[in-house]
Amino acid sequence: IKLGGVTLLLATTYALMVTFSRNGYLAFGIAAAIILFFALFKSGGWQQRSIRVLALSVAMLSISIPVFTGQFVQARIASVGKDYAVRHAHWEDGLNMRTTDSLTTLFGMGLGSYPKSHYLLSRESSHAGTYQLKSEAGNLFLRLGAGDPIYVEQIVSIEPNQNYVLKLSVRASTPDEKITVSLCEKWLLTSFKCVRTTVTAGNQAGAWSSVEAPLATATLGDTPWFASRQVKFALHNPADKSLIDISNVRLETEQGANLLLNGDFSKELDHWFFSADNHLQWHAKSLPVAVLFDQGWFGLIALCIFSILAIKRAAGRAWRGDLHAAAALAAFSGFLVVGLFDTLIDAPRFLFLFIFLGAFCGYKGRKQKKSNAGTDN
Repeated sequence: IKLGGVTLLLATTYALMVTFSRNGYLAFGIAAAIILFFALFKSGGWQQRSIRVLALSVAMLSISIPVFTGQFVQARIASVGKDYAVRHAHWEDGLNMRTTDSLTTLFGMGLGSYPKSHYLLSRESSHAGTYQLKSEAGNLFLRLGAGDPIYVEQIVSIEPNQNYVLKLSVRASTPDEKITVSLCEKWLLTSFKCVRTTVTAGNQAGAWSSVEAPLATATLGDTPWFASRQVKFALHNPADKSLIDISNVRLETEQGANLLLNGDFSKELDHWFFSADNHLQWHAKSLPVAVLFDQGWFGLIALCIFSILAIKRAAGRAWRGDLHAAAALAAFSGFLVVGLFDTLIDAPRFLFLFIFLGAFCGYKGRKQKKSNAGTDN
C-alpha cells in the first residue's frame, strides 16, 4: 500500500507539472509545504520519518525541476504580470455588470447568470458566439450566432484514411455565408489532427438549401491505443454578423451509413455539446469574485465562514499530530489557492469536491475513551 501511495504521488506530481498551470504550481507548493511541516514537526516519530520524507521530497523535485525549468514553463512564468492585468480587468468588468440595487448587492445576480450577463452587459471587446434550438413548422433546428468561436460537437467513431460525405440543410440571414465543419481528435479544448471543410449556405438569404461536401480523414484517428483520443465532429459559424441555421446533419460512409446521432435535432441537443475557445466569457475566473457576482455579499460571507471553520478545525487537529487532518488541510488550502484565479465550483464535480474537503476538515474524529488505569475503585 505504501509503495502504491508513493507511486501515485509521483505520478500525480508529473501530471500536475505538465498541465503548465502556474496557479496549479502555487497550490501544489503550498499544499506540499503544509503536509511536510506537520509530518516532520507535529507528529510522533518524526526522527524516523524525516529520512523517508526527505527522500520523497527529492523524488518529487527530480520530477518537477526538469519541467519547471523548461522553455515553455519559463515563458509562462515570465508572462504572469501581463496575464494578471488581463485577469484583474476581467474581474472589474464582471463586478461592474451587476445591477446596483440592494437586493443584488446582498444576494447577487443569480446562479449561472454570468454568461448571459457578459454577453449583454460586458464592456470587453469580444463576446461569445451563441447557439440555440429554434422551431419552425414543428421542426427543430440549430441556430449559430456570430461572435467568438462556439463549436457544437458530437463524439463520432471514424476510421483513418477514409472518405466520408457530409450532408446538411443550411440557411443564413445574409447571402453566401459559410459554415465550417471539422473532425478533430479532442478531449476538452485542445484539438489535434483536424480535417475541415467549408460549405456555403446559398446565395439567397433566409432560404434553406441542401449541401454536400467530401470529408477525408487522412491520418485522423491513426494513433496507438495507449495514446488515442476521442474524435469530435464540430459545427462552427465563422461569420462576423450572420445567423446560420442548420438541420438534417449527416456524416455518411461510402456505404451510406450515417455516423451522427440526432442530426435533425428532433431530440433537442441529445448527443451534442458545445465548447468555446475563449473561456473568460463564461465565468468570472475567480472563486470569490464568482460567488460575489452570483450570490452577493451573503454568499461570499457564507463562503468565508465555511472556509475559516474548515481550516480552523483541520489545523487544530493537525497541530495535535493528526496527519489525516494535515492532509485534509493541505488539500483544502490547495483548492482555495487555485480558486483565487479560477472559479472551479461552476463545475458540479468540483463543487462536490470543495464541500467534501471542507466537511472532512471539519470532522472532529473519534473521541478517545478516558482510561480508568491508576484510579481507585
